[in-house]
Amino acid sequence: MRNSLARISLALLAAAVVPAMIVGLLANIDPLFPSESRIKYCLGLSLIAFFVALAHAVVLGLPAFFVVSKLHLTQWWMSIVCGFIIGTVPFAILDWRETSSVLVPGINQMDNGVYLIKNGVMTMAWWYQNIFHNSMFGVFGILGAYSAWLVWRYFPAPSYSEMI
Repeated sequence: MRNSLARISLALLAAAVVPAMIVGLLANIDPLFPSESRIKYCLGLSLIAFFVALAHAVVLGLPAFFVVSKLHLTQWWMSIVCGFIIGTVPFAILDWRETSSVLVPGINQMDNGVYLIKNGVMTMAWWYQNIFHNSMFGVFGILGAYSAWLVWRYFPAPSYSEMI
């Protein structure tokens, strides 16, 4: 019991740390910040990403793991599928709630000269843009879920005698 609890705890930690590190590295690419403030910016963004990823892992990933374990489907490909869904769906719901408030006749919304919402109706450009943006969060979900699966699957948990 303790073995599996330790492995699951380490897997949850990996699911939060890996996406946070990637976010910090991607934020470091931005050349607009001077080097001193860039480091603070990257660390702050990584910290925020860590807590968001940890919340996703605990609230959504842990129940998904228990369901997948019960169905005997704890494979690498299932972690990728679940990670993409867990990374994408919450942000898609937030996008949908934000957009639904402007879906009234006569409202138009443009981005770079392209109608996203025309006369209160979402256009194909809106769908393409939101699918692309939400899929980026799905990639972070894949990275977190796959790293959690790797830790859960291959990391040797300490035995009970080593914990005493």
